[in-house]
Amino acid sequence: MKDYIVRLMREGDVKGIRILMEKIFTYNYGYGYNPKYHKDYDNLVEVYIKNKDNFLYVVEDIKTKEIVGIGGVIKEGIMSRYVPEIIRRRYSGELVGKIVRVFVDSRYRGKGIGRLIVDRIKEKVRLDKKYKILILSTEKSSKFWEGMGGKKIYDEKPEGYEVYYELKF
Repeated sequence: MKDYIVRLMREGDVKGIRILMEKIFTYNYGYGYNPKYHKDYDNLVEVYIKNKDNFLYVVEDIKTKEIVGIGGVIKEGIMSRYVPEIIRRRYSGELVGKIVRVFVDSRYRGKGIGRLIVDRIKEKVRLDKKYKILILSTEKSSKFWEGMGGKKIYDEKPEGYEVYYELKF
């Protein structure tokens, strides 16, 4: 991974992060930016830098200086109204972090960048000792998350799109 730098987000990264997020929202999700689901997009600095419970890693291509991957953790994510009630009840009162925005530019997939991001997330959470549990949601069952040690905890899809995993660290 000598071609990439993995580091915590800085204020100067906002433009590059938004470019990557827009690509993912448009080409992977198929619907583009939606403030209902992407509140952090408009407030990246407040969400991931100023809020000390949250963080976001960026992966920068050393040659192009382009942000080609991101991923982070937020504390409030578990209590969102979009999280199924069964998940909110199960983890209520726990020190739970929600893994969010693990995105890799399509041109850089298959190079281990996603794994690198998740490994850094797990390492930081282990060292910081702010959370006892990490969870995440994704649109469908994922061999990637299962390969990262994720245990599927919810797959009822009441709203038609989310599967939840718990990740050990």
